[in-house]
Amino acid sequence: MTHQPIDPQPGERREDITFVSLMQQGMSSNIYLTWHHRYLAPMVCKMLRAEEYSDARWRQLLQNEAQVIQKVTHPNIVRLFEMNMDAPLPYILLDYLPGQTVRRFLRQTGRFNLQDALRLIISVGATLAHVHHSGYIHRDVKPSNVMLHAGYVKLFDFGVAWPLSHQKPPDKSGTPMYLAPEQCRQQVLTPATDIWQLGIFLFELLTNQLPFAKSNYDDYDAPPEKRYSQLTMPPKTLQEAGRRAPIAVQRILNRCLAFEATERYQKIEDFLIELDPLCKTKIWPALPVLTGKPHTIADFIL
Repeated sequence: MTHQPIDPQPGERREDITFVSLMQQGMSSNIYLTWHHRYLAPMVCKMLRAEEYSDARWRQLLQNEAQVIQKVTHPNIVRLFEMNMDAPLPYILLDYLPGQTVRRFLRQTGRFNLQDALRLIISVGATLAHVHHSGYIHRDVKPSNVMLHAGYVKLFDFGVAWPLSHQKPPDKSGTPMYLAPEQCRQQVLTPATDIWQLGIFLFELLTNQLPFAKSNYDDYDAPPEKRYSQLTMPPKTLQEAGRRAPIAVQRILNRCLAFEATERYQKIEDFLIELDPLCKTKIWPALPVLTGKPHTIADFIL
């Protein structure tokens, strides 16, 4: 008789791992801050939730995430230390990175200044270029999947990463308001899919808004055109969102958010080449500037 496993509780030790606290609850997994007694270091444990332990799809997504992270090693990508799919509740062990997600910064401080936004998006873009060269599309590029850690970005959550191929994905995995049109329609995906999401990311950094109106994302029975506003509406401009920026930035956004994938940048390197002259420096300031002006990233990470 197979016993239903239970989720670990704060302070509980299971083999080499003591679970310190629950950091986040996801749809299929819980994310814990842990202490690893063999590594003698804090780590993040992403563990399948007890109520989902028998769901083969969620197990496969967790295993897929671990395998992709192993193949796309990069300084700006969270590291994998261990994968255990044979445990009663399968888990993976990742870097513990003190810091905050870009989503949390947006909630705390509002929109970014132009230079911080460009500097950040160039770092994320360069990381995605490496992911593409490694043969994958991330499929879920958004502020809550990027962490700011000691002056660097860290991209994570590769659970729905998809191999670059001519095969159509079997689902619409990703975050509905960030999905590119071809994702909404379950068509073949290319690097231009991540470029669409990177464009939304940049728009959000500059405005603390999304370029598309809220839609019926939770109406799973609705046809795509009713469920996803990005299939029927043009994106807002920076001006419409109340943000002043160089014309060149809006031109770059227009190309990132072109409805047809073939009209977007086909390689992230081409996107970065156009952003590069607009960004005055690619490194973070040496010291935080604490004034009465709006905060920048440097105020929090240095």
